[in-house]
Amino acid sequence: MMNSTAPGPSQAHRLSEDIGLLIEKLGNGDVTVREVLEGLRGRAYMALLFLLSISFCSPLAAIPGLSMPFGVIIAVLGLRMALRRQPWLPRKLMDLRLPHRVFPTLLRAANRMVRGIEKVSKTRHEGIVDSPVMEHLAGACICFCGFVLCLPLPVPMSNVLPAAAVVALSMASISRDGVLALVGYAITALTACFVAFLVVGGAAAVVWLKEHVFQWLQDAPVEDR
Repeated sequence: MMNSTAPGPSQAHRLSEDIGLLIEKLGNGDVTVREVLEGLRGRAYMALLFLLSISFCSPLAAIPGLSMPFGVIIAVLGLRMALRRQPWLPRKLMDLRLPHRVFPTLLRAANRMVRGIEKVSKTRHEGIVDSPVMEHLAGACICFCGFVLCLPLPVPMSNVLPAAAVVALSMASISRDGVLALVGYAITALTACFVAFLVVGGAAAVVWLKEHVFQWLQDAPVEDR
């Protein structure tokens, strides 16, 4: 995938090390997305995808005002990847401020998780990650999952599946791990099935209400209403 085919000096460091340095650099004050990207160095955009998607796997995602912009950023970056364009974000999203009461906690949680993933992830089956066709596919999957994360789905923990897919795909890109990429694709497929189930189930519920409840209200005697 983009950003990971030619490891440079910055790629020699583990992502957990970069996140640790970022925690020290940014401290506990408010920071912008731009400052985070600068702190993450060469693999900034893929690491940003990882950080933002991790937030949906924790109670932080329930904080009002964060889910929508985070999902939009993920979707935009995924779309750029799908088109095989250089990563880019509008200035408004680059200047988005990440509140100090949330972001340091997010970084520490992400650092613990990335260390666990780094223990099992390694460079293998690189063709699954580096192939142009697979780059299109990975970007499309990330864009789709970002879109799902933006939806106000009335189901508890509905963000976990799409977020987990983005976590797997972004880490697969960083470590060039084809096995982890396949895991990301599988979770994306589960996410698509989950969304389809909600759409079909919601439509069926509307039809049932119309046929039974609404019809009963219309047929009820006037004095009983």
